[in-house]
This record gives sequence, C-alpha cells and structure tokens, in this order.
Amino acid sequence: MNLSATNPDAPWRIKDHVAEGTYQQLMGIAEPLALSEGTVLVSEGDHNRSLFLLESGALGVSRKTDNGEQELGTIGPGDVIGEIAFVDQRPRSATVTVREDAQVLKLGHAQVMSALARHPMALVDLMQALATRLSLRLREEMSEEHIQSELSRVSAIPDAPPSADTPTAAFLEGLVEEALAHPAVCHPYLSDLAEGNLPDLAWAIRDFAGQYPGYCAHFPRYLTVVISKLESADHRKTLLQNLTEESGTLDDEELEVLVSYGIDPDWVQGIPHPKLFERFQQAIGVQDTDAYADDALEVVCWRESFYQLLANGSPAEAVGAIGLGTENVVNKIYTPIIRALERLGTLERRDYVFFELHCEVDEDHHEALLRIAHDFAEVPGNRIDLRKGMLKALGFRARFWDWMHDRARNRPACP
Repeated sequence: MNLSATNPDAPWRIKDHVAEGTYQQLMGIAEPLALSEGTVLVSEGDHNRSLFLLESGALGVSRKTDNGEQELGTIGPGDVIGEIAFVDQRPRSATVTVREDAQVLKLGHAQVMSALARHPMALVDLMQALATRLSLRLREEMSEEHIQSELSRVSAIPDAPPSADTPTAAFLEGLVEEALAHPAVCHPYLSDLAEGNLPDLAWAIRDFAGQYPGYCAHFPRYLTVVISKLESADHRKTLLQNLTEESGTLDDEELEVLVSYGIDPDWVQGIPHPKLFERFQQAIGVQDTDAYADDALEVVCWRESFYQLLANGSPAEAVGAIGLGTENVVNKIYTPIIRALERLGTLERRDYVFFELHCEVDEDHHEALLRIAHDFAEVPGNRIDLRKGMLKALGFRARFWDWMHDRARNRPACP
C-alpha cells in the first residue's frame, strides 16, 4: 500500500481526476461504510485489493517496525486509500485505522473491473488517474540518490536490442527478430491495406476502425494485470509510468520529435490515446453507424485470450506477451495502416495521428519492456516462458488478421 502522510488541506480527490461519467459509474457501485473510531480499515499484510474514498472523518496510518508500531501520518476527507493494492496486487504494507468516526466509500476491485470492463473508456480513465496518483507517491518516496542510481542502471542497458556479446543479449536479439518476422507482423492483410489490394479500401479501413478498439481500448487493463505479477519494484514502476503515459502527457523531448515529423503537438498533448483513436473513428465515419455497437465474437476472443494469457501465465510469459509480442511490433503493424490511410487520401494527418504517435515517438514503451525482458532472460529458466508468451500473443493477433482479411476480401452485407 505504501501510504505516506497526506496533507488534509490539499487532498487528492479522485473526482477531480476522472471524467464526470466515470465518477458517476464508480459511485453507482460504491459501498458506503460508517466506521467508528478505532476500527481497522486496512491491515498490514492483507491481500485485499479494495479502493476506499474517505468522505468524512480521519484515518491514521501506521507500520510495524523492530521498535513497535510506527505512526506514518493522517489521511483527511477527500483522499483515496489503497490505490497501490488496487493496481499492484501487493500485500498491504501499512495499517489504516479510524481516528475519528468516518464515512468511507468502498470500491471492490472485482466489482469495479467487472463493471468498467463493459465501458473501456471509463476503465482507461480510472486506471490512468490511479497511475498518476501512484507516480506522485513514488516520486515523493524515492530519494534523489535512489533516482540517480536507477537512471544509471537503466542507461547501462543499450537502447537498441543488445549485441551478441553476451548470451542474454543474443537470446533477446533472436526473439526480437523472430517476432518481426512472424505472420502477425508480415500478414497479407496489412500489405493489402497498404497497397490498396482490396475490393473496397475505404470500407476495409472503416471496418478496422470499428473492430480494433475492442482489443486496444483495454490496454490499461492489460498493463494492470502485468504490473500485478511483477516482483521487482523497479519493473512495476516502469509499467506504471507506461500506464500514466497512456493519458497523452508528452515531455519536451517527445514534443520536439513530433515537430521534426511535421506533427503539431496540439494534436496530441494531454489527449488520452483512446481519445485519439475515437478521433480517427469519427473522421472515418465509424461512429455514424450502430454496426459496431457490440464487439464481434472474434474480437472478444482475441481480447479475452490475451488477457487470460497475461493473468494466468508466469510473469516471464506475461512480459514476453505484452513486450516482445506486442509493444515490440507496434511500429511494424501501424506503418502499413498509415500507408493505407495516405492512399485513401480522405483524412487529415491530425485525424490519424494515433498511429504516427505510436510509430514515431512511442518507442519508450518498447524499450522499457525490452529492459524488463532482459532482466528476466538473465535467469535461464525464464527464457522458454518469454518466448512462449511472445508467440502466443503473436498467434492471437495473426488469427484476428486472418478474420479481418477475409472480411476485407469478401465484404459482408453490413456494416
């Protein structure tokens, strides 16, 4: 849980960091609790993943030490309790006790994930807010010396796939090459889109715009389950940062890269990635039809198969799936889609900047996951699982492309 003392005069209110619609959905499933002084809300060591919102009263935070219970601080009205456990499936690392009679709203993890799974934009909204909150806490808790030490450790790992100087580097390089040569990346569906070798290119692109979000809009959910499986605090912090970046916040260096490619930073700065995809959908005309109101069974199968792989596989398998089998190939997959959109010629670059953003300036996610894979691959027993997760993820995507290619060549009667 890693709760630190909170300033009651400036609480971090979840209501201020999510859309009104998301907040109302959370309130619809929240369980109100009236707690009397002395009640233990959270016990150190518990595995409960509920999130709590303090409406009134005061809570005390303490942790066991060799010298007894240590008081860490007080939580005041408006603040949130338990966001780390909600995202990160670690045991609670502190005890929270009611100091003044309190009114609390409880958000059970399973209930929230079940309810918001049907509303991926709301799920994205919540997870990005919590990731931002976690980043603030982690920055407060990390000393400057620790930060510099971590930066030195990360910078010692090459940005590009390592050379074959070491067995681990050679192994990873081989996995990267294998992934880039996989049918999921070199699929005829992608080449036919890029070259316009389809009966109705405009329809095929609209179909892609309608079907693809059923998988990609759930990316915060995928990241969250991987975070929950990682033992290394550094690895978890890296993916929490990735989760935060899904909100569309770019630093100065990334903005400079955008400008160098002729992309106006105003097109993307501060706009969550799912919103950028919605802009593409609107421009291509998908949101003008009800044909994609419900996800097709093939999309649901891809999404849930991928999620179950991440949730039920080993940590190395999950890293192989989301890193080597997903982030590693995004650039190669989106490039032919950009070519198809350029060939179509009916959209402005601003309308499909989602794809250019991922191709040109969103390499940090791939590099971060490659570093995590490097750490896993140092243990020989993890190597089979890294490759297994990668190949499963690529296989799921290839089957989805097979289905999309068949649709594009034999256009259904609708939509």
